[in-house]
Amino acid sequence: MGRYSILSICQALEVSRSNQYQHRRARPKRYERMEDPVILSEILKITTDRGTYGYRRTTALINRQRRKESRSLVNKKRVLRIMQMNRLVLGRSGTRKERYHTGKVMTIASNIRYCSDIFEIRCWDGGNIRVAFSLDCHDREAMAFVAHPRPLSQPKVPVRSLGR
Repeated sequence: MGRYSILSICQALEVSRSNQYQHRRARPKRYERMEDPVILSEILKITTDRGTYGYRRTTALINRQRRKESRSLVNKKRVLRIMQMNRLVLGRSGTRKERYHTGKVMTIASNIRYCSDIFEIRCWDGGNIRVAFSLDCHDREAMAFVAHPRPLSQPKVPVRSLGR
């Protein structure tokens, strides 16, 4: 009733003061600026001839014209906002299928796709054994492998094939 301030009431109740004010008018979802009709007319000049142009290309064409006339440039997000408010933006093309990745890479036949890896095994005596292998992605069969105590990038490392 006006006896106490909002601040003292909110402090006593330990609530946020910003949530206690009641707005008389609902805020608009998007703001509008004074120059928006001017920019909209420039957008409509471009999109009437080329309806498939997106906001980025439209912005580039508007800014190119504005540079020639020595006027200030327009932000691409502003052009997007104006185009969305006037329903000038096309929807996304095509529908996207939901594909779940199960972690397995599969192929329809053998000898199409391969994967390989190198790892080290530390031994009790302090040495390292380096192992490299190659797998076929179709049946997960090891095609070849090598294990050696020296780095595998050195030449003449014997590779053991598994009979492919």
